[in-house]
Amino acid sequence: MKTLLFTLVLAFFGSHSYADSLLGRFSPPPGKILVFAGQDNESVGGTSGYRDGYVDNVGVPAGITHYVYFAEGWTNNFNRTFAYGEIDGLNQETEWAAGPMNQKAYLDSPILDRCIMHLSISMEGNSEDKVADGSYDHLIDELVDFVRNNSDHPFLIRIGYEFDGNWNGYDPENFKIAFRRIVDGLQDAELTNFSIVYASSSGAKHEQFVEYDPGTQYYDWVGYSWWGGDSDGEAALAYARKVKKPVFIAEATPRGRFFDKENSKDIWNSWFVKFFNHIEQNRDVVRAMSYINADWDSQDMWKGEGWGQTRLETAPFLKSKWLEKMAEEHFINAVDKPFELIGFPSAEPRSLLSGSYKDPSMPTKKRVDDLISRMTLEEKIAQLVGWWDPNEEKLRKEGKIYDPFFYAKNCPHGIGQLGPLHNLTVEEDIRQYKAVQEYFRNRTRLGIPAIQHDEAAHGFMRFEANSFPSPIGLSCTWNPE
Repeated sequence: MKTLLFTLVLAFFGSHSYADSLLGRFSPPPGKILVFAGQDNESVGGTSGYRDGYVDNVGVPAGITHYVYFAEGWTNNFNRTFAYGEIDGLNQETEWAAGPMNQKAYLDSPILDRCIMHLSISMEGNSEDKVADGSYDHLIDELVDFVRNNSDHPFLIRIGYEFDGNWNGYDPENFKIAFRRIVDGLQDAELTNFSIVYASSSGAKHEQFVEYDPGTQYYDWVGYSWWGGDSDGEAALAYARKVKKPVFIAEATPRGRFFDKENSKDIWNSWFVKFFNHIEQNRDVVRAMSYINADWDSQDMWKGEGWGQTRLETAPFLKSKWLEKMAEEHFINAVDKPFELIGFPSAEPRSLLSGSYKDPSMPTKKRVDDLISRMTLEEKIAQLVGWWDPNEEKLRKEGKIYDPFFYAKNCPHGIGQLGPLHNLTVEEDIRQYKAVQEYFRNRTRLGIPAIQHDEAAHGFMRFEANSFPSPIGLSCTWNPE
């Protein structure tokens, strides 16, 4: 008995496997990592218009990384003006100096019918202000319709990606409002096929994660870009562990390397080994990664900026080594049935409760782990405590037991169970129960209800309640001896 009690207490107060406590919609099981490829239609391939990219030469990944713009009429530094009245890059092909972009082309391709869609939304050109004030609600409506009309694919939607980047120039307050507005639009439509990523650049600081955070209930994943720097993603990883969300390395590439000009073995040993070591060192939280397979130097946006050429299919040695890594059991590609691993399709639409202990669609163990991780020591102790005042007549006369404030005063950190008051009438019982759960469920920090117990061996032990013959008495009637 002592051993059992010790085990229960240890489970309640002690540490538990962090990997099992991560709460993220469409996150694969611990130890599994979804593999994505991006970033433009030409370098990804696999569509009717482009058939010489990663998909066609390397393999079909678990997901596709794509980019769109909420930026009506804005002209970027490369003299490209974004479309009016629509999300640029969503429903038709466009080009903003970084290769052809068309999200719909991927969804129309039967080759990619088992792929998760990683949809990244830019709000450059101060467009976060227009999303925030409602001027771009028609674009949110277009996004909602698009996700709804492609319900056979799950979407990981990365809103305002690389929020900390000075090239974006996002205003923190309007960014948060815009982020929430997009999520609210998707949730109001009760869509079941999307989750949300809150993602930084490679060098974000902790204070920037705090400054731009729209509220942890508004996102399911934490993401960042990784180019190979020693401190890339450090703040994102720490923040993900703090808020207990899975991590998406949303963009990764050997920046500055030219696969068609440099020694492949040197590139592998200097960047790829470091990248996979980075993943291995953070397997407790990393659940997805996206390789950017691009000929950067051929595109106006990146030409001359030292980004390089990182298309795997152009370097046989690198492609071979990459495929060796992809064959490892923890890397998930399309052949590994990623939909099943992430729990898609889901019957539950995303809500602000998603991914928390209040989310009824989450496995019980994850909900329990999440709840315990949020509890203070005082709240944990309170759940092991029972409270009972035997002076029933006084309590009944004073009438305080019908006021939620009475329980707030006596049980400020919650309570495990409340003892019985045997002499209340049925009406008084109802009043007391209502006050009890009003306080514990709606006014305590975590909303943990109180267990109310009473004697019930042969009926509810209350004034005016029914009483029945006890089981032991009934059993005697069956034996005339």
